Amino acid sequence: MYRNPMEQLPTSRILIVEEEEIHSDRLFASLQKAGAEITGPVGSLEAALLVLRTERVCAVLFTANLDRGEGAKKLSASLEAQRIPALVIDWSPMGPPAEWVSGEHLAWPFSYATLIAAVERLVTGLPEEVAGLI
Repeated sequence: MYRNPMEQLPTSRILIVEEEEIHSDRLFASLQKAGAEITGPVGSLEAALLVLRTERVCAVLFTANLDRGEGAKKLSASLEAQRIPALVIDWSPMGPPAEWVSGEHLAWPFSYATLIAAVERLVTGLPEEVAGLI
């Protein structure tokens, strides 16, 4: 059965890490509309690491340019060590260098449906070709 990505996300707690308030507000509103429980948004690596030490999250959305890329590298390493899935958001359609960050990549600009579908794949752990059929 096909599941419309405009419907509610599965129960999920998402951490948003974004330095630009205009972008974090957009991400927050979109995910909240889809039914996700949002932690943050936070605007720094330090704040993100504190949240990860004190709260349980299903996935993390963060920008590839966090702290000019250095924060993104460190956050990515921490998430990988904790096995927390990540969605890396960047302006480049090519994405950040693979040695910088791991996780699924999404390039600005993107639609609400694209964002929600990507987050759903993160929280369900299903590959793109399977997630769209649920």
